[in-house]
This record gives sequence, C-alpha cells and structure tokens, in this order.
Amino acid sequence: MTNNTTNAIAALNALVNNRENRSDSALIRELIDEIEAALSAGVKLKRIHESLQLTLEIKMNFSSFEKTLYRIRKRRKVSGQPRIVSKAPPPTTVNSDKTATETKRIPRITNPKELYESQQELRIEIDNYAQDHQYEE
Repeated sequence: MTNNTTNAIAALNALVNNRENRSDSALIRELIDEIEAALSAGVKLKRIHESLQLTLEIKMNFSSFEKTLYRIRKRRKVSGQPRIVSKAPPPTTVNSDKTATETKRIPRITNPKELYESQQELRIEIDNYAQDHQYEE
C-alpha cells in the first residue's frame, strides 16, 4: 500500500471511532445484538432506550428509537442475518457446594418445544420443593 492509502485508512478509522462523527442510528445498529439479547432476557425496550440516552447521550426520542430498531431488524431479515445473536454469555447457575468461580453453564433453549418441556419440568420441581418445605402452622 502506498503512504496515501495508509493515511486514508487511518483517517477513516479515526472517523469511525469518534462518537461525534456517527449518527444515533449507527450506534444502535452497532449495538443491535446487545439490545436484542437484553430484550430476550426480559428488559423493557423503554429501559434500554433510557440507558442508551444516559450512557451514549443518544438524542432520539423513544418513538424514533422503536422505528430505528424496526428498520434495522427489517434490513437484517432481508440480508438473512438472524434477529437475535447474543454476545452475552449464557446464564450460569451456582451449586451451593461450589464457589462462584466453579459455575455450570446452562445451555440456551431455542426450540419452542424444548422451552415448553423445560417450563413443565421447572413447574414440577417447584411443586415438589413447595411440598417438601411446607410451613407447619
């Protein structure tokens, strides 16, 4: 590469890394995987919007934020990218006889049938626990 090409690449990288040169939509597009992961974990969209306003100083209102998400999701669907691609590690569980560093990873459930079966198993476990630990009055 020539010296001019190297300088141009460095200048473009500086523009990309500078927050002031990027639109709010571009920042949301960059964080879409994390936003989707938070939504799938049960975080309300309004709370995500508020958090982004505080941390990244995004100026867009909630309605514009929703429309931007809709457009990003639509563009991803057309391009064949999956809607939810979580970079966050899967949830962990800590057994009482293990320390926090010795956690066991719980696999993600993506099949609706498996989710239903898992919910049924959890309900049975909760019922059994409740029966074993009933308070005597």
